Formats: sequence, structure tokens, C-alpha cells
Amino acid sequence: MRIIFDKFFVTTKPLKILHIDDSSILRKTVSRGMEEFKNNYELTQVGSVDEALELLFSGKQFDVILTDWLMPGKSGFNLLCILKSHPAYHRLPVFFLTSEYENSSLVTAVTYGAAGLLKKPTTAPEIHSYLQKRISVINESKIPKSDSFPNEARQYLKEIQHFLPLKNALDLSGCLQSIQELGVKARSATWPLLAEYSQKIDDTIGMALNKDQRLLTPLSEIIKEYVSFIEQSIKSTESGKPHPPLPEHLDKDLKTYLISLDAILIPWEVITELQKHLNPEGQAILDNYINSKKSG
Repeated sequence: MRIIFDKFFVTTKPLKILHIDDSSILRKTVSRGMEEFKNNYELTQVGSVDEALELLFSGKQFDVILTDWLMPGKSGFNLLCILKSHPAYHRLPVFFLTSEYENSSLVTAVTYGAAGLLKKPTTAPEIHSYLQKRISVINESKIPKSDSFPNEARQYLKEIQHFLPLKNALDLSGCLQSIQELGVKARSATWPLLAEYSQKIDDTIGMALNKDQRLLTPLSEIIKEYVSFIEQSIKSTESGKPHPPLPEHLDKDLKTYLISLDAILIPWEVITELQKHLNPEGQAILDNYINSKKSG
């Protein structure tokens, strides 16, 4: 229940809940059960993420999103990412009501900004109890706050650009510190997708620092892309638009780079010596290795 403090008295208003589930049976079950708590909640239900987004983007206001995870079309996770990238909704609490309750699902949901998960099947009293335990989080999300993240992020981006292009491990360490601080700011400002992108770059730089072989040129290009993406995201959110999704090729670029760090480079002297002791099958494997290095 939301508490509003006036100058002379305190009033309470029901929390406005948007419940999304493709199962009409489950929607009816939740609706009937929540009748017991009609003084606490104002419940709206839809059967798809698209319907939910249509309501939200039409100006309908909600205090809480309660959504299933797996649904035809857009999933509950898709909805979470859309809302967490939007300046009007990135602080809106999103809870999952789902049978997808594995540890990996829980970690993914929280990483990308979910306020919590409830396991199906559940009852209306359990939903009520769960939401009441998290009422401080819900109320906190309703307090208007100025977003200092854009200015802070721009400062960190300047620091990162100062180290580009990377020339040595010292540049890499300085760059890493600024990216880590930017990621912390993004997380605290409830921009979880930007924070997760920062974490991916953070992890990659950490791997590079731990390797004797440091491929700085491709890593410089990856970090330049990161800077460009954050800059674009800031401009979008400041204009009231959602920031773009994470670049689709990000994971591919990062995985390719990490593979290059883990590649085993065999000195030519060792190859020459190996050739004296290999059987035909082993020689074929070695030839493939040599050819792959020549083509690379």
C-alpha cells in the first residue's frame, strides 16, 4: 500500500499492479484471489507483453509490474529490458511470477534490474505478503529523483578516452578503473543494461591484464565501441527516449577477443622439432595449425 504524507494527514492509496500472463486460467486465479486485498491493490491484467507496453506507452500509470517469464512473442525478460532502458520506466519495479525459478534465471533477472521473483504456483495471500515485504522498494521507486548519471558518465567517458588507444598495461588499468566506476554509477542509477555492458567490458579487460600476451589494438576498438554506445545512450535518455539495446555483435566480439587471448602460440623452433617425431596423423594436425596461423 502506498502512503502519501500530506501536511495535516496521512492517506493511503491502493498500489496499481499490472499483471502479465498468457494463461487466462492463471490470470483468473490471481484476480479472484486478489479480491481479498482489493483495498490494497488495483489490479489490471493483460495476456501479452505487447498489450502491457501498449497500456504503459498510452500513459497508463502503474506502481508495480508482475509478469510471467516465458510467453509467446515477447518474453517477460524482453519486457524487463525494454522498461529498464526507458527513462520513464527504468525505476518501475518489475517482479516475475514464474515457474522458471532456477538459479540462472534468478541471477539473470536481478542482473538486468528485476525487483524479485515469486515461484509458481502461488496464492494471492503469498503475493500480498511478498509485495508487502518489498514495500520500501516500491515506495522508493515513486520518489522523484534527479538523474545525475549523464553528467557523471560523461566524465568517466572522458577519462576512458584519455587512455585510448591502449599502449601498455598501465593504460589498460586506468581504463579499467574508469569503466568499473561508470558501471557502479549505472547500477545505482537503475540503468542495469548499461551496467551489464560495463561489466562485460570490465571482465574482458581483467582477462587481458592476467595474460602475458596482451592484444591491445583490438581491445582498444572494443572500448571505443563501448564509449560510443554509452554516449548514444545518454543522448537518448536525456531526450526522453529509451537507450538503444546492447549491440548484437558485442558478445561475438568479446568472445572472439577472449579466444585470441587463450590461443596457444607455438614457437617456430618447437614446430620444427615436433615434425621429427610426429606420425602422419599428428603431422596433419600440425599442418592444419600452421595453415590456420598463416591465414590469420
